[in-house]
Amino acid sequence: MSIESKISADVCTFHISSPIHIVLYGYPEYDYLNPNLKAIMDTMGIYIDAEKLFDFFFDQKSGEGDLWVIGNHKNNCMVFNLYADPHDQMDVISFGVICKKEHSDRIYDLMSVMKEETQKKLRFASYDITEKTGRLSAVLAGENEYTTGTFTQKIRYAESFADFCAQNNI
Repeated sequence: MSIESKISADVCTFHISSPIHIVLYGYPEYDYLNPNLKAIMDTMGIYIDAEKLFDFFFDQKSGEGDLWVIGNHKNNCMVFNLYADPHDQMDVISFGVICKKEHSDRIYDLMSVMKEETQKKLRFASYDITEKTGRLSAVLAGENEYTTGTFTQKIRYAESFADFCAQNNI
């Protein structure tokens, strides 16, 4: 698993990889919403409907899924890599946050707890908590796609979860 923290003058980025049910509902699983995700949403003022996002992920065909940015990609957003890897039986997604530096300590603490929740259920072979990812750099730059190796993924932007739902006819 990785958690990324990249600090620039005004913006910080954080990133974890975790099964979607842990990102959205926590571990052990809560009835409604992972309290750490809820605290991230409260801090950033960006809200999602976990049930709708969960259903959207599983309604996709295996081998499909875009990188979704919800909020202002330059300094206040949540990033969900909703690619459904056909070889992944744990339904792992990447979840990232781009936030203003003033929120960095709080978001870092919450993302660290989410990383620890994942470690209770699933251990990745190795990780570096300061690992830099190209996905969040591509989002900050406002790019429309991200390529790693031979795989290119579309980056889609939504100003809010309501906008995400409208773009996906949910």
